[in-house]
Amino acid sequence: MLSLTHSPHRAASQAALPEEQVLKVVMADDDRNDQLLTVMAAEEAGHPIDFRFVDDGSDLMMMLSLINRLEDLPDLIILDLRMPRLDGHRTLDRLQAHPVLWQVPVLVFSTSSRQADVNLSLDLGARRFETKPADFTGMVAFIHRLVSIARERLPYEDHDGLLSDGATHEALLGPDLTADMEDFFLEELDIPHEG
Repeated sequence: MLSLTHSPHRAASQAALPEEQVLKVVMADDDRNDQLLTVMAAEEAGHPIDFRFVDDGSDLMMMLSLINRLEDLPDLIILDLRMPRLDGHRTLDRLQAHPVLWQVPVLVFSTSSRQADVNLSLDLGARRFETKPADFTGMVAFIHRLVSIARERLPYEDHDGLLSDGATHEALLGPDLTADMEDFFLEELDIPHEG
């Protein structure tokens, strides 16, 4: 997992507004160029954002399962559709099924512009669907939109105390994802298994 925080000082010194709160954004995308361009665009846009990068939905869900306080949840998730292991649509499905994580705003950011992908993403709970822009100016505009979505989010709630009662990873991941992760690790380790 890669973590990058860009420094907002250069851009902030050019702005009349006081320095903003640093947003926590997790980006699930296995394209390193897209990760780097996103950080560069945030710097250019003048938004202080703490980015965390994961390669796919499995890594994202595992990372989120290790969070044990509401205030440590990200302000926004950027989700690619085409990823290895757990793709974007299956990840959205898992997030929406979770009693706490469904509240985290998700912005789907994909090379796809197919209406079927847009519709399914929104049906599965994405707040917005964006097709990856062709140039850097488009990336900067994308950053402004994602910041707007992140700042509009409501405070998170944890009615069942999942993030504070020492819940097991199995409870946080949910039975479906736990089975997916178990299958994945067994396959990676080349261990024969049933199912």
